[in-house]
Amino acid sequence: MSKKVTWVVFTDGYYIRIMFNDGLDTSLKVYRDGDFEKSSDITYKLITRYRVQQTSNNILPGESSKLDSNPDYLFGLLGEFLLEQASINTFNDLIVVSPEPILDKLNDYLPELVIKRIIASIPGDYLMLSQDKLEETLATYLPTTK
Repeated sequence: MSKKVTWVVFTDGYYIRIMFNDGLDTSLKVYRDGDFEKSSDITYKLITRYRVQQTSNNILPGESSKLDSNPDYLFGLLGEFLLEQASINTFNDLIVVSPEPILDKLNDYLPELVIKRIIASIPGDYLMLSQDKLEETLATYLPTTK
């Protein structure tokens, strides 16, 4: 990775939003599948959170309309995804933004490699803030080349 990339993860324990900064300025971009190599299935898993059988990719009978609202499931998926991405150096730094009780619980699910990349843990629920407000709020945490 040639430039400094900072990821920002927002979660309230049910919803999640991932954004990133490429280090060129303090702007945040919304993470989408395909933005980074080897990240194609995380959006499906995190947004739909269907319970999937451990041995196959088939949705369990009767479960297709039920979302898994268990934060442990979300935190587990997020921890695995962030570990995978940190292992291949997709991001240099990580900022985690979440209400304090969720932030504390989330830290229990993050692997050591991911925790080492956290440059800020910000308590609060910023999921519904507009892009410009998020950029303004997080500007001091985002590295720039200027």
